[in-house]
Amino acid sequence: MTVLLAAAPAFGADDRREAAMEMEKANAHLARHEYEEAIARFNVARKLVPASSGPYLGLGLAYAATDRCREAVAYLEEYLARQKTPKPEAQAAIAECKPKMVQPGRLKVTSDPAGAEVRIDDEAGPALGVTPLEKTDLPKGLHRVYLSCPGYRPHTADVTVEPGVVSMITASLEALAALPLPPPPEEDDKKQPEATKPPEKQPDAAPPTEAQKSPDAQKSPDAQKSPEAVKATDRVATLDPAKPPEIVEPPHTAAVAAVPEARRTAPGATMVRVVDGELDLRASDALTTIYVNDQQVAADGHARLRLPPGLYGVKMERDGYRGSEGAVTLVAGDKKAYAGKVAPIKSHGYLSMGVGFTLLAALAEGAAIGGHFMGDRSFVGSSDFTIYKNLEFYGQISAGVFAAVALTGYIVDAVKNRGHVDLGRPYRVEPAAWPGAGEVP
Repeated sequence: MTVLLAAAPAFGADDRREAAMEMEKANAHLARHEYEEAIARFNVARKLVPASSGPYLGLGLAYAATDRCREAVAYLEEYLARQKTPKPEAQAAIAECKPKMVQPGRLKVTSDPAGAEVRIDDEAGPALGVTPLEKTDLPKGLHRVYLSCPGYRPHTADVTVEPGVVSMITASLEALAALPLPPPPEEDDKKQPEATKPPEKQPDAAPPTEAQKSPDAQKSPDAQKSPEAVKATDRVATLDPAKPPEIVEPPHTAAVAAVPEARRTAPGATMVRVVDGELDLRASDALTTIYVNDQQVAADGHARLRLPPGLYGVKMERDGYRGSEGAVTLVAGDKKAYAGKVAPIKSHGYLSMGVGFTLLAALAEGAAIGGHFMGDRSFVGSSDFTIYKNLEFYGQISAGVFAAVALTGYIVDAVKNRGHVDLGRPYRVEPAAWPGAGEVP
């Protein structure tokens, strides 16, 4: 019995000790301004002991020190909700971060295939990177994005960047058509020799003129010919009479002639100019990560996006919580807002403890009842009587202790799982009212 009672909280004690070690290391990293290492340690401690408020304070301070104010405020507000006597640095960090909450606009550019070079506002300027690419330092206003990839037609799109809004461009690059291969040369054996061809009938010669009848003209016939005629005669004289002449034309002459001059000097580009729509996504929990088409767009439970018209998949997730998902359709110039429910999942550890100790209490009570009946059938003072009476006594004591532990498990389970839900299919994102003008995106 003693072993069972001690084993119940053993795992929690180990987790608390490990979480305390992680907190000590995280605070050391925070003191040395090693914020990324501190965030990693605080997250480990938070997962080991989810009910503790200390990791949330550490995470909020670390994010505030790196100017990631949305994450910082979310963790610090969670800390204030959990701690009745919060530390003053939490309020100070929130007051410092609130004015920085309006972040610059972000631009996410993806392409199919990936790896296309991205240039913004200057087609001839240096590439800012390759897709997938995210830019966070673009000024507010209209920008033109140029995508180029070897073997694909260039792609151009316009996008409007606004503070606190994530603008996304998804381009499907069009492959360039390959040039046609020249026809294979005809085999010599398929050609008909010139000697086998019937001689062509020559037209009747015109009667000679007076100038041609003169002796000088008969001696020097080339002298009476024009320079162009002489050159043509020379060319004909150099041809092999046994082999017909081949006429070679410049490739794609007709195609080039058909293309306007402006198109010949610059390769064509796919120009996209559409009216984007706006999408506002908000989760019920401030520490929720939001994904659009499997791309993370926010980690603080709220995202406002500027997207081209189309169908988008939305997911809202948080570890240990039941999230939401759904499909959203945007049309040109549309504004839509959606809300998603995120609820913590029930933990059945204490419930399992209650059920286990209930079974032990039932077994102990059954042993006590059996000892009582067997004792009544034994002689008073005999060794059997003593054994059965001891079984009845200790069985009753054990049943009472086991029942008390089981009741404790049920009570703790009810308290800790208040407002929690069972694991199941994600909730559906639901349409919501567009945020008012006074709300901060």
